[in-house]
Amino acid sequence: MCAKIATSLLLGAAVLVGCAEQPVGPSGHAGDPSLAAALAPTDGLAGQLVALASDRDGTGFQLFLMQANGTKQTQLTHVPGYNARPNWSHDGRRITFTACRPTDFSCDIYVMNADGSAQANLTHDFSTDQMSVWSPDDRRIAFVSDRDGTPQIYVMNADGSNVTRLTFDGALDFLPTWSPDGTQLAFQTNREGNDEVYVMNANGSNPVNLTNNPSTDGFPAWSPRGDKIAFRSDRDGNGEIYVMNVDGSGKTNLTHNPAEEYYPAWSPTGGQIAFVSDRDGNFEIYGMKPDGSLQKRLTSNPAFDADPAWAITATAGPAAPGACPAHADFVVSDERSLLSAVASAQPHDTIALNGMVEMTFADVFVETDDLTFTCATPGSGLRAAPTAISWLFVVLSKHVTVERLTLDASNTGNGGVVAFNGVEGPFTGFAEDVRLVGNHVLCAGQHVEACVSIRTDAAGLQGVLISGNTFEADGNQTTIALIGVNSGRVEGNTIEGGAGGNSDPMDFIAGSGGRFTRNNVQCVGACLVADGSPGLVVAANQFQSAGSTTGVHLQGGTDGDSVMGNTIVATAPSTAPNLGAIRVRDGTNVVVADNTVRGPWANAIAATDLKGSDFERNSLQSAALYGIRLSSGVSFVPISMTSNSFRGNDVTGSGSAGMLAQLACNNQFIGNALQGNAGNVGAVFDLTTGANTLVGDGTIVVDNGSFDCNGDGVPDPNVITGLGPVRRGVPFAAPGGGATTTRRGIALR
Repeated sequence: MCAKIATSLLLGAAVLVGCAEQPVGPSGHAGDPSLAAALAPTDGLAGQLVALASDRDGTGFQLFLMQANGTKQTQLTHVPGYNARPNWSHDGRRITFTACRPTDFSCDIYVMNADGSAQANLTHDFSTDQMSVWSPDDRRIAFVSDRDGTPQIYVMNADGSNVTRLTFDGALDFLPTWSPDGTQLAFQTNREGNDEVYVMNANGSNPVNLTNNPSTDGFPAWSPRGDKIAFRSDRDGNGEIYVMNVDGSGKTNLTHNPAEEYYPAWSPTGGQIAFVSDRDGNFEIYGMKPDGSLQKRLTSNPAFDADPAWAITATAGPAAPGACPAHADFVVSDERSLLSAVASAQPHDTIALNGMVEMTFADVFVETDDLTFTCATPGSGLRAAPTAISWLFVVLSKHVTVERLTLDASNTGNGGVVAFNGVEGPFTGFAEDVRLVGNHVLCAGQHVEACVSIRTDAAGLQGVLISGNTFEADGNQTTIALIGVNSGRVEGNTIEGGAGGNSDPMDFIAGSGGRFTRNNVQCVGACLVADGSPGLVVAANQFQSAGSTTGVHLQGGTDGDSVMGNTIVATAPSTAPNLGAIRVRDGTNVVVADNTVRGPWANAIAATDLKGSDFERNSLQSAALYGIRLSSGVSFVPISMTSNSFRGNDVTGSGSAGMLAQLACNNQFIGNALQGNAGNVGAVFDLTTGANTLVGDGTIVVDNGSFDCNGDGVPDPNVITGLGPVRRGVPFAAPGGGATTTRRGIALR
């Protein structure tokens, strides 16, 4: 079998030599249509999808896609032979991989869309090119090639042009991995006689040995936060997954298993590490927490599964101060010249503002496709004269970018930027692919609309990117509202909502596949509100609240939503007893994982009307009532919470109990740490619960439930095991719901 190479760290050479003889010809596969629909560009599935290589279909190694829990496995490539080593672009659109195909007479770096379509050869070289990895900005791809003799590390542009060699030693260099800031590469090399993990600058300079051990060390994987490198080592006698600090200190064995293990891969939030192991008899994909706990098998078949690669959450930071473009088609410095430039601009033109341009008599209506508005000099931008205009920008066209500007909408009547697709009053808009990048946006003051409002009355506005901006808004004004927007991405922003008020930093309404990632948010009435937004990803954000009604609030259609790797902190009590730091309801296959919740939220997690959802590895501290509350507030189904899994959560300091379950059947509560809550009560099951399974941890369990879950007329008792005492018939009454609050006419439930 050409990929059984885990015992040697020269894996790339071994695989490629063994597999290059097998391919027989391209199949012309155009991609799975159902998968294409689920994986439209910027689909919001970052952190939920893992690509992998497997020989399960009998045609050599092919690339597959699965959800991070191992379900919904789908084949991406269909060319017999060797297709492996997948690596996702940071925008979630593309995957590079190594392919050995007879039509190429070699092994090359290929790229394809995330649904497997549009496969293209990037290297076209009569040598072995392999092990490709995207740079954090997706502009470059590092890879390994033996085109000059021995395998060395190279870099090329994302389209395959401008190939540049980075390493020039006579050894074997393999498996590059980028630092999150793009300034360094870690890699594996045998230049000192045995395999070690090195790090070097992104231009190939200053190589440094990090492992310095006579054993075999390799397969480095840089953590998303940039502070750790996972790697494989046999220093304890067999291949194990280790982690170390980026300076090489603090090396720690994570797996502690006599099997062979290799190929660590960090999840985008840093909350999990996938890896490959043969501990169950053949090589499969496993997952674990970064401290080595909760090791779990993700694939299960007699084939060889390897090379896990997570779909990456994009991280777009603000534009560098002073980084104005060198070229512009128009440079304007006053209102008249700006409006004249907008009227005469052609598609793909750039309009640069020189200084602060004050608008006194007209909004900037953008009706030409493919325009860019940017700065000519640092600090340039647009501001409104008092009571003069409604918006700074009104975007009615496609592919419009506003970047690197100061946008002062304090004096506008409505807000800062509006874009729409459809008919509003006398105007018809065709907006899509709207981009706001690296701006400083001020919307303090009273406004009718959101500071940034992007919306449609049609079938869905596509492709919004709001990235790397700083927003300052009034506490009674929504900062960003995406209404009817599909695949909207809000990434790497700082959002300050102002003190007091009852509005939201972010609203997702009636759109699918959104992503809200790596933002720093000051919560006001809420931290984030989504209504009817299936497939939404809320990941790796920092939320701070000084007393909100609710936190991250998802409702009204949440199928496939995920809330992952966020930190949500309250410094004052939240105000709605049925809500909480994470409020999610009305959906299936929801994932709430690896979050940290601190402070006096009414509940850390409040879940209602969910089925088949996973709540895993959350750290929940100091909730006023419950760390985890099932079925709080109004329910629209007879049994609110069914067939959900609560595993590996750490709940402490809750004011009433660790967990409360109501209207709940057939849920599993396993491996949760529930010590340190009020009265040492870990969990409470009320009368409307049944057929739930809880493995206790020594804390008190109150079990009043024996509900007829399946309607056969026979009570279904809960199954409680573990060391702690179980008490039944204890009088119990949950707190009430409090006042109802609304957003855009929608009640927050």
